[in-house]
Amino acid sequence: MKVAVIGYYGENFGDLLMLSVLIERAKLSVNNFQIYTYGDSEDLRLFLNQLSVGAMRVDVIGLKQAGLLGFLSNIRGAKFIAWGGGTCFMDEGGTGGIKYMVLAKFLRVPVFYIGVGIDAHKKYLTRMCISMAMLFSRQAYFRDEESRKIASSYFFGKRKALFVPDLAFSMSQDLNSKNVSVFDGNPYIAICPRELALYFGGDASEVNLQLCELVRAIAGVIKTNRVVIIAADLIEDSLSCYEIARMLGEQGFVTSSVEGCRVNETISLIAKASFLVSVRLHPAVVSHLCNTPYVLFGYSAKNAKYLNYVNSPQRLISFGDVDLNASWFECPEECFSVEFSRTEVLRVLDSIFVCESD
Repeated sequence: MKVAVIGYYGENFGDLLMLSVLIERAKLSVNNFQIYTYGDSEDLRLFLNQLSVGAMRVDVIGLKQAGLLGFLSNIRGAKFIAWGGGTCFMDEGGTGGIKYMVLAKFLRVPVFYIGVGIDAHKKYLTRMCISMAMLFSRQAYFRDEESRKIASSYFFGKRKALFVPDLAFSMSQDLNSKNVSVFDGNPYIAICPRELALYFGGDASEVNLQLCELVRAIAGVIKTNRVVIIAADLIEDSLSCYEIARMLGEQGFVTSSVEGCRVNETISLIAKASFLVSVRLHPAVVSHLCNTPYVLFGYSAKNAKYLNYVNSPQRLISFGDVDLNASWFECPEECFSVEFSRTEVLRVLDSIFVCESD
């Protein structure tokens, strides 16, 4: 059986983490797993070398190189194609791969969206893409209720828009098996910045300065001057990571860094951290899974929606309001048990991978 997924796969930690979840489940029943990526194909292949895929054949197809004709040639005969998680509908350029989904549908390949989200959708193009996704998909599983309700308001969306927790909830424990050690086992804080110029307009250095001030305050509680900087998307976030490393260095901190495409290592470093300060969503999800205390910067509605889902709205920080909160240092699992979410993700994936193979 041949199946296909499509997404922004390349160097992004969250995208690769969700892809690993899909591969882990697919290898139980799939012979050929196709990945259509908007990102760098070679970077993606390097990541795939870290995974155990069993006897399953995995093909990487760069959409920029293949074009529409290459896509049409390769997708024929697939049991389904799915967008595999993440915020795929947003005014900042998220179209949900709709042109490829429409082409697949005309070739009678069923279309799914699994674990996706909707962010800002004021632009006509974004709303049109959501509408077409509801029309052409067999089912669309959204990772938060607000996104599901938005999709349900579109024609055909009411019966197709369903809920599933974020795919990362069912990440394999094997991904947290890498024995990584920094700072000779001494306590440290992890921080995951994001380049926010697109969201805040112009220079977002003030956000980075505020994050560094927050790290300094947390370090005073934990009694450490050590920080691991996570470049969750090296292409997008390199400038912010560099700026934060410089600022922290000037304040006397000792820093180390890890690229998010090294998924296993990143997960291990989050698991062993005393605290995580994150702008990006999926390091915070992993922090919750690993029971590492954390806070999440509210640059996007998706971060607030996630924290509401895990009963931890107090962990949301916003620009200009980052006073320390004692509840931040509590173990995340005391607020929300992840077992139900993990089970629900696996149930949905099995319903697609297994049922579509029958």
